[in-house]
Amino acid sequence: METSRFLVVPADERHLDALLVVYRQSEDFLALGPIHKASAQMVTSDIESSRKEGGLYCGVWDKEGVLFGVLCFVPKMREETSFLTLLMISASYRGRGLGSEIVVELEKHLKTHYSTRRIEAGVQVNNLGAIRFWARNGFRLDDRPKALADGTVCFDMAKEIA
Repeated sequence: METSRFLVVPADERHLDALLVVYRQSEDFLALGPIHKASAQMVTSDIESSRKEGGLYCGVWDKEGVLFGVLCFVPKMREETSFLTLLMISASYRGRGLGSEIVVELEKHLKTHYSTRRIEAGVQVNNLGAIRFWARNGFRLDDRPKALADGTVCFDMAKEIA
């Protein structure tokens, strides 16, 4: 996925140092979950989990070649449904509309390449900023909160795409 402002391409352990910078610049988000500090182990664990789930773990680079975000999703998790597992933007890049633009591009990509009609995401109940972000981008609460194995409590949010 590419726009005039960013490029989204698969990332892996070769990008570990740059990915770790993004995770460390997103510790305000991490502080809401069970592990508050970013580590190389956290990044590699996310990459490995994505592989096991059949997902695509991607980096988001600006046009100057700076990695500023992580996007991870599982296309075709179920018939016509894809699952967004992670969207993380470095703090210094937030507030520029990049997150919403990434979501729009992801929707186009999933619809075109995977015939996705519905995107689902889990959002921690204590992450009010993320809940507002996803609601602004057309996602709706799908169910009551549920506890996950790692101790976090999440809402399921979903969006039907035409």
